Amino acid sequence: AASEHQPSFHHHRYYSTMDNNSSTVETRLHAVKMAVRKATEEALQSASSQSALEPQFQSPTSSTSATGDSTTGVEENGNPNKRTIINNESFALGMTLFGKEMHVIERSIQDKLTMIENELQNVVQALHVDGINNDEDETSSATAAATVTSPAVLEADAKELKKRIEFLKICSQARATLDEATTFSTASTTNDPDYVAASKLLVASKAHLTQAEAIVKAEEESSSTPTNALFGAYRILDSIRTAIRRKNLDLLSKATHLLESSVTITSNSISVKGTSSRSNTSTTATTSATTTPSQQGLHAAYDVIETLSPSNNSTLHKSLVRLTDQFVNRVVQPVLRDLQETPTARPWTFSDSSSRLITSLEWEPETVVDASSDTNVSVTVVPAWKETFSFLERTLSFFQQFVLLDRDALCAHIGNRLFAVSTNATAADGGATMRALGVESNRLGVYSASIMQPLLDLLWETCIPTISLQGEQQLGQLQEIAGSIQSCTSSFDAAMMRLKLYNDTEHKETLSPLADFVSNFSQKYVDKRRTTILNQARTILLHNDYHNTVEVGDTTTKQSSVVADGTTEEDAMAVFQLHKCAVSQTATLIMTLCRETMEEAICPIPNDDDDATLALLPSTLYRTARELLDMFRAVIPTTLEKEIANVPRIAAVLHNDCVYFGHHCLTLGLEYKERFPPVASAHDVRGQALRQTCMFVDMVPIFRELADQAMGDMLEKQHRQLCEIVGSRIAMFGESLKSNESLSEWVDAETAMKAGAYHVKHLSQAWRPVLSAQVQRRSIGFLMDTIFNLYLDQIFRASSAISEPACHFVSSVFRLGMQAAVDVTCNDVSGCLSWDRFSAVGRFVDMSLADINVALSDGVFRSITGPELSGLIMATFDDSDKRRKLLQALASES
Repeated sequence: AASEHQPSFHHHRYYSTMDNNSSTVETRLHAVKMAVRKATEEALQSASSQSALEPQFQSPTSSTSATGDSTTGVEENGNPNKRTIINNESFALGMTLFGKEMHVIERSIQDKLTMIENELQNVVQALHVDGINNDEDETSSATAAATVTSPAVLEADAKELKKRIEFLKICSQARATLDEATTFSTASTTNDPDYVAASKLLVASKAHLTQAEAIVKAEEESSSTPTNALFGAYRILDSIRTAIRRKNLDLLSKATHLLESSVTITSNSISVKGTSSRSNTSTTATTSATTTPSQQGLHAAYDVIETLSPSNNSTLHKSLVRLTDQFVNRVVQPVLRDLQETPTARPWTFSDSSSRLITSLEWEPETVVDASSDTNVSVTVVPAWKETFSFLERTLSFFQQFVLLDRDALCAHIGNRLFAVSTNATAADGGATMRALGVESNRLGVYSASIMQPLLDLLWETCIPTISLQGEQQLGQLQEIAGSIQSCTSSFDAAMMRLKLYNDTEHKETLSPLADFVSNFSQKYVDKRRTTILNQARTILLHNDYHNTVEVGDTTTKQSSVVADGTTEEDAMAVFQLHKCAVSQTATLIMTLCRETMEEAICPIPNDDDDATLALLPSTLYRTARELLDMFRAVIPTTLEKEIANVPRIAAVLHNDCVYFGHHCLTLGLEYKERFPPVASAHDVRGQALRQTCMFVDMVPIFRELADQAMGDMLEKQHRQLCEIVGSRIAMFGESLKSNESLSEWVDAETAMKAGAYHVKHLSQAWRPVLSAQVQRRSIGFLMDTIFNLYLDQIFRASSAISEPACHFVSSVFRLGMQAAVDVTCNDVSGCLSWDRFSAVGRFVDMSLADINVALSDGVFRSITGPELSGLIMATFDDSDKRRKLLQALASES
C-alpha cells in the first residue's frame, strides 16, 4: 500500500505505454523505447538528487535525458534542483514511514527492466520472422514518437535500446548492493553491524560500476561526438561512484577505529577484545538475529581493510604501525632501559586470562636481591639477558597470536618493522658509531620502531668487555660470554621464525643479526677496544682545558768532552733530547694513552684456531695508537682555530705539542717493534707484517709542519702588528733628521720605540714559560729585528743630510732599543740578526771621522755595507779632506 503512494516506482508510470496487444512491431518497439526513457529519467532524477547534495558532481546537461530526447524528468516551468530536492525529501519521508528499503526497490526495478529486455527480445524476433510492411499507413498513436520505415533502422534502435537497458540494470545492481552494504554496516535494534559483509558488498558494487563504465566507454569510443545520452550516463555513474567512495571511506574509518580500540597496550599488560572466535559472515541480504562478538573484533577489522584496500594495504599498515609503536615504546623499551641501568637478572611473572569478550596478558617483575660479588659486568649480565629474551619471546608470542591473529602477511610486515636493522655503520656491527664516540644518533622512519637495533646496541654495550683483557685466562672469558649469549639468541631466533616474524627466505640464506653478532663476538671485542680508546681520546681532546700545561724535556746545553789530543767533541745524543718547554696537559694525556695502547698491543694472544679474530687485536691496537695522534691533529686545530690564530700563548702551546709528538714519534716505533710476540710460524703473515711496519717516524714531518705553521703564522701576525705600531709613526722620521730642532716626528719616533718594545716585552712574558729557550730566543729576536729594520730603513733613507742634534737623538733612540732588546732576551741577543747593524749605526752617530777610521779597523761596521756606510758619512759630515779620504778608503775596499 505504501508503494502505491511512491510515484517514482509506480508500475504504470514505467509501463503504461507497453501494450502487449499492439498490432505492429513498430508500436511495440516504440513502447519499449518510452519505457527505457522513463527508466532513464528516474535514474537521472536519482543522480540529480545526489548532485543536489554533492555540488561538485553537477552536470551542465541536466535538461537532457540519456536517450537524447529533450525531456527533463521534471516540470518544464519548475526549478529542476528544487523539484529534485523535494522529490528526495518526499522519498526519504516515505522510506521512514513505510519502511521500504532501497535495495528492495532496486530489485523491483531490475525485474521490470528484465521485462523490458524480454519484450525487446520479442520485438527483435518479430523483426526477423514477420518482417515489416513499409507501405502500411502511419499510425496516429498518442504515444508514438516516430515512424520506422526500414527493418535495419528498427534493428539498430533495438540494439541501442538493449545497451541502455543493460547499462540501467547494472547501475541498479550497483545501487542495490551499495544499499545492502549500508544496511549491513549500520547497527539496528536487533543486529550488530557486520562490516565484513558490508565490505564484500561494497566490492561487488565497485565491480558493477566498473562494468557500467566499460559500457559507457565503449559507447563513447564508437561515437564521433559526445551526445546527451553520454552526458546523462556520466551523471548516473558519478552519483554511484561518489556514494561508493563515501561508503568505502566510512567502512575503512570504522574498521581502523575497531582495530585500534580492540587492542590496549600498557606497561604491564596487553588486552585484546573480540578474538575468541572467527566470524562467519555472509554477503546475502538476510542476516541472523544475533552476532558473535568476533564480528566486531580484530578478525572483522582485518578482513574489512584487506577487502577494501587489497593493493598496498596502506590503511592497515598505518594502523599496525601505531600498534607496533605502542608495543615498542610501552613494553620493550622500559625493559631494555632497566637492563641498561641495572644489568641484573629479573624473572617475570606472567598471568593470562581469556573470556568470550576479551583476552589479556599481564606481567610483573619479581623482586630479586643481587648477591653477586663478581665485578665483571659482562659475565654477570648474561642471566639478565636470558630473562630479557624470555620476556620478549612471551610478549611477542601473545602479540602474534592475539593481535596479528597468526596471519602470515601481517606477521611478515610487523616482523620487518620490529626487526629492521639500519644499513649504516652501527655499534653492533663494529663501526665507530656516533654513540660510541659520545654522540646520540636518532634513526628515523622504519628504524625508529625497531627492537633489533636497540637489542644489538645494548648487547654491544653490556656484554662486550670494555676493559683490556690481557692474558689467555682473561681473553678466554670472551668464549664463555659468547657461548652464554648464543644459547639465548638462538632460542629467541627460533621462536621468531616459528612466529613468522622473521623473513624465512632472508634468514635461511644469511644469519640473523643476533646470530651474526654472537658469531663475530671476538671481532666485536676487538672493535670495541678500538672505539673505547678513541672515545677516551675524544673526551680528552674536547673536555680537557687546553690552557693547562705541564713542563717536559730537559735543560739541554751543548756539552763537550776533552779527548786525548786536547780537542773537544760535542755530545752526539744531545740532538735527540727534547728541550725543556711546556706542553698542554691534553698532549701528555694523549701520549700516555698512545703508549698504553701500544703496551696492550704487545701482550700475548692465545693461539686458538677456532677463534682467529683475536689475532687482529695487536694490529688493530697499533692502528688505534696512530689514530690517536691523527685525532689530535684533526680536533685541536679545528676546535681552537680562533684561539690559535689570535692568542700567542695558545699558538706556542700547539707548537710545543707538535714538537713533543714529533719527538716521541722518532723512537716510538723502534721502542715497541721488538717487543711484539715472536712470530709463531713462517705462515703468520700478519705477525710478520706488523713487526716490519710498526713505526711512527712517518708522522714526524707532519707534526713538524704543523708546529712551524702554528708558530710561523703567529710570528707573521705579530710582525704585522709591530709594523702598524712602529712603522706608521716613523714614516717621516728619516726626512725630519735634517732639522736642527726637535720636531714632532722625533717625539713619535721615541714613542714608537717604547711602544714596540712594550709589545715585544709582553709577548716575551707570555712565551717564556712555554717555549723552549732556543725557540724563545729566535722568536723574540725576530720581532726585535722587525723594529730595528724599521728604524734602519729610515736612517739609511735620510742620505741628504742629518743634523748634529738629530745624530744625538738617533743615538738616544737606538740605545733605548738596544736596552729593550737586552731586557726581553735576558742578555742573549743572539737571536736578533739585525743587532750588529743596529748597534753599529747607534755608535756611528756619536763618532767623529777619526773614531770611524778606528772603528773600521776594529771591524765595528762589518755588518754594514760600504755604500750604506758611505751614505751615512756623506749625510752626517760636511765635505773635508778627512771625509774624502775616508770615502776613498771605503770605495777602494768595496
